[in-house]
Amino acid sequence: MSSFASGSKVAKIYLNEAGLLPELEKLGFGIVGFACTTCNGMSGALDPKIEQEIMERDLYATAVLSGNRNFDGCIHPQAKQAFLASPPLVVAYAIAGTIRFDIENDPLGYHNGEPIYLKDIYPSDDEIDDIVAKCVRPEQFREIYIPMFDLDKSQKANSPLYDWREQSTYIRRPPYWDNEQGEGALARSYELKNLRPLAILPDNITTDHLSPSNAIVKNSAASECLAKMGVPEEDFNSYATHRGDHLTAQRATLANPKLFNEMVRNADGTVKQGSLARIEPDGTVV
Repeated sequence: MSSFASGSKVAKIYLNEAGLLPELEKLGFGIVGFACTTCNGMSGALDPKIEQEIMERDLYATAVLSGNRNFDGCIHPQAKQAFLASPPLVVAYAIAGTIRFDIENDPLGYHNGEPIYLKDIYPSDDEIDDIVAKCVRPEQFREIYIPMFDLDKSQKANSPLYDWREQSTYIRRPPYWDNEQGEGALARSYELKNLRPLAILPDNITTDHLSPSNAIVKNSAASECLAKMGVPEEDFNSYATHRGDHLTAQRATLANPKLFNEMVRNADGTVKQGSLARIEPDGTVV
């Protein structure tokens, strides 16, 4: 699976002017959206047959991206590892179809029986500079972004505040400050005593292990909550998109399927991987 999500809407303009976008689309890199998508676990679902094959054979599936994070399972729950690379190398590895590939010495393919290497198709610095000089211009950015900050239009608009939609699973009014006295759970002071840990975690823990942003998978606490709200599995989306809904967001805690909680062990004493916590003092694993 491949996707291209530009950080800026201007990218579509200058890639079109350079004649590069049609070529990228032929390779499976048509623009699917703008801003944070792939690196935040929102590149889309795998083909169900491929996903089933990965799980049944316990394949070591990987991802290659030019984003800013490569946390375990972030790009996709079935991707056990992700590698950061420049955009051209992402395309090159997609052509190769595997990371078990010497990008400098192995051929990407063959033409009339002759091997084609990365060095044969990689543009020179001069070629890149020439395209940027011709196709990337300040007026393109002004065309896209100045209208976003047109205060005259926003000042004439109706109130920017919207009523809460109780049926929304994306933005929901949190109850933490609400009760009969106008003070919710977070409006009062607390004295915390006799606290017990839910998890003991190893080194190299990221924020994504504690509260992931990737796709919400079936049989997770968040998916069960959304299903009860009537949301079909194909619309579960990601934890990141539901952060405005406290009911889903609180179920993201320790929800990373790649988590190793040292309080949860297999029968042989090894640490069990998964979205698991241990409730003490009875030792219940949830």
